[in-house]
Amino acid sequence: GKLPAFLAPVGNFLNSQAGAAKAKAIELAKPQAITKEEVPAGPVTRPEYLKKIEELLNFRLLNPQDGEKFLAMADEAYADILNAVTPEEIAARDRFLNVYSPVDEKIRCDAGRKKIREKYLKKLDQAASFRLKAEKERLEQIEKEKRLAAEAAKRAAEIDAKNKLEQVQLAKNLAQLKKDCQIQGEKLASAMLVAALTEDRSQLDVALLDADDFMRLAMVQSAEEKKVFGKLTGFIKNLNKELKNLQNYKRRLANIRNKHNLYLTLQNKNVALVEQILPGEIFCRMTDNDRLLSVAFHTLPASSRNSFIKTVSRRFKTLNNPGFFIGVLSRHVDSIALKDMPAKGFWKDYWDYFAKELHKK
Repeated sequence: GKLPAFLAPVGNFLNSQAGAAKAKAIELAKPQAITKEEVPAGPVTRPEYLKKIEELLNFRLLNPQDGEKFLAMADEAYADILNAVTPEEIAARDRFLNVYSPVDEKIRCDAGRKKIREKYLKKLDQAASFRLKAEKERLEQIEKEKRLAAEAAKRAAEIDAKNKLEQVQLAKNLAQLKKDCQIQGEKLASAMLVAALTEDRSQLDVALLDADDFMRLAMVQSAEEKKVFGKLTGFIKNLNKELKNLQNYKRRLANIRNKHNLYLTLQNKNVALVEQILPGEIFCRMTDNDRLLSVAFHTLPASSRNSFIKTVSRRFKTLNNPGFFIGVLSRHVDSIALKDMPAKGFWKDYWDYFAKELHKK
């Protein structure tokens, strides 16, 4: 019959050997020499073929318990035995197979099937175990991911809350630093004006010491805080230089005399000759009655002030922006004076420190 699938390689091998043996048997069964007078009679039964089968059958009959040795002996001649040619050989082959096949089935095939079944069942058990393990791992992974996601969300919420608190605190710190720096800047600016007007810098030196203590104790971290702090630092760094510049400007204004023929148009459109420009007032003499007057520059009409500013700028090259600086020295900087503020530099950068005291609306 047909061999089981697991013995297919063995059957293929035996069949190939049987084919070769059959071809050889047919060749050997032919007459060795044919004369012209002789007619070939066809294959002849091989005595050795029949003898081998009888030996195997006798061994099986005499040794019924030694089936494995019988199979081993039969395997050696199996390929040749299958290649029966003559009717006698075919009959002998069939008798052999009727004995061989049950022994082979019992000893080899049953054991093989049992082994394969055990292997298959083991494989099924392994597959089931693998599936159970995989499912368990999958569920564990899902739970792990859920747990990690929950933990991550919790951490994110905590970090977000912490960041919000930090942002609120940073905003408070920045606002406080701006306020403190503004106070320090305004104190320094006021003391600078006093020093410029009175030539007494004692108040300024005290303000500088206070500012130095403040800056050494200040906690500056963020970029915004550093920017605010840096502005105050820059103001202090340039303050003494600008104080000298302002004092020199005041002196140059005071050096303007009647010899310079500088005139002011007053409220009543009368014209007065400027005698001297001092902080807070301009001394001038009326051209019609030679009467000496003290005039606050900011009280003059806008047209008169603008004309005066242009004249001073044109005739005195070292007195830039006279409208602004006359206002600063007079402690009265209004919109007209602000228009004459330097476009860049110290006063533009730090005007907010001076504005509280000087800016008049």
